[in-house]
Amino acid sequence: MTLTAIVHKELSFAITIIANHNIDTMDTIKSKIVMSKFYGEIEFYSKVVDNLWSIFEEDRQKLTEPFFLLLSKSLIKMGMLKRAGSVIEWSLNKYKNITWQLEAVEYQVLKYHLNPTQNTKKNILENISYLSNKPMAIDQYPIFAHTLYAMGYYKKYFEIYDHIFQNIKLDELFPAAKSKFDSTKTLISMNEIIDILAKENIISFPVAGSLLGLVRDGKLFDHDKDADIGLFIENYEQVHHIVSSICKIEKFTAPAMVVAPKEQLIWNVPILDTLNGNATDLFFFYNEENHYNMGIYTTCDIVKWNFTPFELTINTFGGREYYTPDNYELYLDEMYGNGWKEPVIVWDSLLNSPNISSKSKNPVLYYALSRLLGSIADKKIKHFDNIRDTLRENWDYSFSKEAEENLNMIRQRLLEEEKSE
Repeated sequence: MTLTAIVHKELSFAITIIANHNIDTMDTIKSKIVMSKFYGEIEFYSKVVDNLWSIFEEDRQKLTEPFFLLLSKSLIKMGMLKRAGSVIEWSLNKYKNITWQLEAVEYQVLKYHLNPTQNTKKNILENISYLSNKPMAIDQYPIFAHTLYAMGYYKKYFEIYDHIFQNIKLDELFPAAKSKFDSTKTLISMNEIIDILAKENIISFPVAGSLLGLVRDGKLFDHDKDADIGLFIENYEQVHHIVSSICKIEKFTAPAMVVAPKEQLIWNVPILDTLNGNATDLFFFYNEENHYNMGIYTTCDIVKWNFTPFELTINTFGGREYYTPDNYELYLDEMYGNGWKEPVIVWDSLLNSPNISSKSKNPVLYYALSRLLGSIADKKIKHFDNIRDTLRENWDYSFSKEAEENLNMIRQRLLEEEKSE
């Protein structure tokens, strides 16, 4: 009954059953799997790992493939790569299908950034070459694309996505899980982080969508997915100090500090609140060539937003004082255009922001193509149109004739389904 409630997103009912029957204190395989599913649903991955790892060590022979997939993905998200490697290696020996070979390649990509030797790179490419000759579902190709992008093979990445868009069928894709974003709890977490840093004499300030939400509505947007905080830094040592200060509080963790390369960490570090199941992104600002940059690293390249230099001043939003850019309206104009004071139907800051550096084309396309695929799976025609139109008009990207034809057919299907609703 608890599993049924979790699968159907009836989490309040699931919590009641768990409490009434003390499922969280039972020491059985079934109870641990139930609790891991529950914690996975609320994205409390440290608890997922707690429940699943003991089963893996004691009872792995009794379990089925979905268990090991859930465990490996949770371990990677928590930055526990050695344990993830153990699960993947064991599963490769037990299961001979393409899924685990894909999992192994994806794991190798993450590991490659920690140990970027030529031998590792060569091994990954050999595995990609081997897998490319194996039959697989079209929706498994994005793993190949991601791997090749991480290796710096941008042209091949674009070719694989064009192949996907030539052949994908609407009914082959499954929508992403609905966001469980809680703007109130996330704002609390963001404010806690700001206060923790203030005690260390580190000034941080809301940026991007969080600043826009506070300025316009006095709160975070309900449709967002995380909070955004900015800080001025000069080097990785400062990043390490900042993240260490936050993670002294037990509920805060930063798996990226283990999984990601330093090239990423000096731009952006997500902080997870494992108690409330939300995230706050730290964005680091640099003074470069008479403007300030903030960015997101995409395994091989950086999306950068350029801002006019600013000082920080204190403003009050939603009943609380925050440091903000002194001319925060100019900051928002540069990131969102001068129409930011009114809501828009569709906006993607990784595509539509007017101040994205022109040097960020490859990482912008990297995000855009995967998001276009996601818009099809989620059957969001307005997002589909925005991404495809922006790719053509702003980023001079063109699909092959075959991909265009298939995308037009998919759009027609999406339009018909929208009208029928």
